[in-house]
Amino acid sequence: MWPKTSSRGSSAGPLLFHARTPVGDTMGRINTDSCACTRCSNTLVFAPGHALLTIGLMVFLMLQLDVTLTLMALAMAPFMVGASFLLGKPLRAAARLKREIESRLQAHIHQTLTAFRRAGLRPGATRTGAVSTAR
Repeated sequence: MWPKTSSRGSSAGPLLFHARTPVGDTMGRINTDSCACTRCSNTLVFAPGHALLTIGLMVFLMLQLDVTLTLMALAMAPFMVGASFLLGKPLRAAARLKREIESRLQAHIHQTLTAFRRAGLRPGATRTGAVSTAR
């Protein structure tokens, strides 16, 4: 899978990948992977049972209050589901863009803090003898 770089058979592929990939991108990938595992378990295990229980109790309570309004609300439910299907794709695209922007921001912050450390500076500290104009 990875190209061999020496006669002993060691592989430099993963090292090159991590050297070329920004840390913010790696952090974003780990965050996305762990969120995907959580989302999958919630979607397959917990959400269906919770939804059925909630809907059943809600319909029971609504029927106790007003039968006509309950039937009107239940008749509107399919239209609400249709609207979510129509608007789902643009919302997912916006969420993807947000994740990409956050990943770039994390990479930029990491690079900035690394540069401060390499230069021997502390973020937020002022130089001796320098006058701060910020108030």
